[in-house]
Amino acid sequence: LNAVFDQMDHAYFPTSGWRVDGQYFVGHSKPRGGTDTPFGFIKTFEMQAQGVRSWGRHTLEVYGRVGLSEGAQPSVPRFGLGGFQQLSGYLPYQISGPQVGLLRLDYRVRLADMPLTRGLYLGASGEVGNAWGRARDLMHGGKKTGMSLYLGADTALGPVYLAVVNSPQVGSTVMLFVGRP
Repeated sequence: LNAVFDQMDHAYFPTSGWRVDGQYFVGHSKPRGGTDTPFGFIKTFEMQAQGVRSWGRHTLEVYGRVGLSEGAQPSVPRFGLGGFQQLSGYLPYQISGPQVGLLRLDYRVRLADMPLTRGLYLGASGEVGNAWGRARDLMHGGKKTGMSLYLGADTALGPVYLAVVNSPQVGSTVMLFVGRP
């Protein structure tokens, strides 16, 4: 079951609105010949929510994500964090497990209109989250942090970011990111 409610004014650099995206799955996996893949009952739930508010050229965005699963777990974890604005400073899926949680606060200012873009933005984000083995650890388990300082443009190819990202365990990295975080 999947449901999306979207009231954002734009997909990439929204200035107002909210969006909620949720998925729920219940099923049973079957053994596959010659593999060590666990089989049995599976239940997963994932939800993402985002809210945006602007004051003139200034925009504040709050984003949250939770992923929960129980039952047979695959050898590759179901949920992952890492990458730009998903615990910035970590590699994509570097933080992974059967349960994940993420909270991000993003501030950006529209700098200018440029040819071939919908705008040029300067922004910063702070993120906190982690992956855990048990659902009860979501609120009480250890947390990891990441942050980014970026210059972004809304282009015909989609959003493009030049960013300095940082996490306490990895350090600072400069990156070019194309796409939606």
